[in-house]
Amino acid sequence: MIVVLAPYGRNEVTAAAIRVADLVLATGAEVRFAALGVRETGIHPYWDTRVRSGRGDGLYRAARGAHHCLWFACSKAAYRKGSLVANGAVHTLVPPWHSLRRCDLEAVTLFDRYVCPDATGLQALANVVFAGNVPEGKSLSAQDWDSGLAHTRRAGLAGGVPRVLVYHDSEVGGDLLTLELAGRLLDGADDVGVTLLCACTFDRRTRQRLRTLADHRAGRLACVYQRSLVGQVALFGRHDVLVLPQARSDYGLTAARGLACGLVVVCHDVPPLSNAVRGGPGHLVPCQVRADWLGLAAADPVAPAALADAVLGLLRDRARLTALQAFDWRPAQAAQAFEEFWRKHLGLV
Repeated sequence: MIVVLAPYGRNEVTAAAIRVADLVLATGAEVRFAALGVRETGIHPYWDTRVRSGRGDGLYRAARGAHHCLWFACSKAAYRKGSLVANGAVHTLVPPWHSLRRCDLEAVTLFDRYVCPDATGLQALANVVFAGNVPEGKSLSAQDWDSGLAHTRRAGLAGGVPRVLVYHDSEVGGDLLTLELAGRLLDGADDVGVTLLCACTFDRRTRQRLRTLADHRAGRLACVYQRSLVGQVALFGRHDVLVLPQARSDYGLTAARGLACGLVVVCHDVPPLSNAVRGGPGHLVPCQVRADWLGLAAADPVAPAALADAVLGLLRDRARLTALQAFDWRPAQAAQAFEEFWRKHLGLV
């Protein structure tokens, strides 16, 4: 029995946990999904009815009998509960890096194995968490993330006019930055349509500015709130370019999902976003980089002129945009490497 323990909501961490849970299901092995924290609804048609509560005594019931526990959150209290009933189980931390705090340092050291989304995270674990001396018996690995979606190769625009999807979540660095980006895109090309896909809510002041912006753009600006991961894919399919103005990302999974849906992805040149986009149909925008206490990179939140310029350059050069959409970046090989890694890691081979 493999138990996946993760937040269950409209976020990248949940999408990453579901990707591995689906892989385990595909092998025929038993898997449970336990929600840590608030359990939202309408996330995924299969897991919505099967995810268990990890609150209170629910964590004991979810982890009991597991031979491998995959943690997509780091909590000393939760780990103690899970390890108590999962006798002899292997505990792997798949860290959502940017939610880790200094006070979590002791909790991080409790796990048996660690899977990082890139080499930077691996180095942070070894140098910062373990002070360059990884204890015997612990295993550290790095693996790029895969979308789990069938690859769609485009043959031109999804609709009659180019459509740009701007993904807004809590990692952007400010609501007004997203609005400025949308305004620049609309002002820079008369025929472009822009959709804001929001994985978090705007504050009241930003909502008012958003309505004003939409009223002056004759239906060229839309705002959609992310309801489910399946709905996200459907929306991806109706757009041509995906812009990720996030300053940071834990897994780079939204970029990978966009690429799989045939979108050209534009984002900051910071890992693991850059790992997903480099070599694929996308554009990495140079940026000022700052490091957090673990040494993990994030883009400095600045006015999004560079992102807008990169997107507008693509829209003006339709031949380049079409070529990028049709580019064979070997997604099947990436998916195979991801799945082989996890099958081996979980003992499913």
